[in-house]
Amino acid sequence: MGEILRVPTPQPATPARVFAEVKRLGRRLGPFARVAVAFPGPMQHGKALAAPNLAPGAWRGCRVADLARRRLGRPARVANDALIQGLGAIRGRGVELIVTLGTGLGSALFSDGHPVPLELGHHPFEDGLTYEEALGEGTRRRVGTPRWRRRVTRALALLRRTLQPDVLYVGGGNAQRVRLARDPGLKRVSNDRGVLGGALLWADGPKARAARRVRSSSGR
Repeated sequence: MGEILRVPTPQPATPARVFAEVKRLGRRLGPFARVAVAFPGPMQHGKALAAPNLAPGAWRGCRVADLARRRLGRPARVANDALIQGLGAIRGRGVELIVTLGTGLGSALFSDGHPVPLELGHHPFEDGLTYEEALGEGTRRRVGTPRWRRRVTRALALLRRTLQPDVLYVGGGNAQRVRLARDPGLKRVSNDRGVLGGALLWADGPKARAARRVRSSSGR
């Protein structure tokens, strides 16, 4: 894997401003043939339904892959960011769930490699809070890491009881802050899995079966 470049998210994080930054990153990376976009929000039939941690409302209905193609001048494919990270982590057997902990909470559920529609972040969790409200980065800073960590532990136990995954993967920028029990059904995954998942959106051959299902579920 080559160099990973990071830049601050522009504010407000509108489609035009975000892809202006992406275009500048592309120039720094040098020649490239295609683009995979991990989008931080739910998508349907190629359109963004929401992007609550970017610019609320600005992304609704945006055809992200079409915008990426126009701005970057290369073929582009797009899927939800948790779905892409899960794609790079899953075995493709049984029920597999990935939860990503970062600014908010992302999730993706797979059954034998097939993506299953799921948006856990806005589901009720406890004390009148959704999963995203209880486990997002803003809450961790407000209540402190020890209390936040206990909430994450309770949330993971509840999700395992509710969805019965063979494996639950924990990823995202805050995954390293979580203490996971030694359990073959509970695995921490690095953000590198998202890079692999993005590459798999363009892959051919047997290992790309799940990627094709992801593309189909996202409308791309």
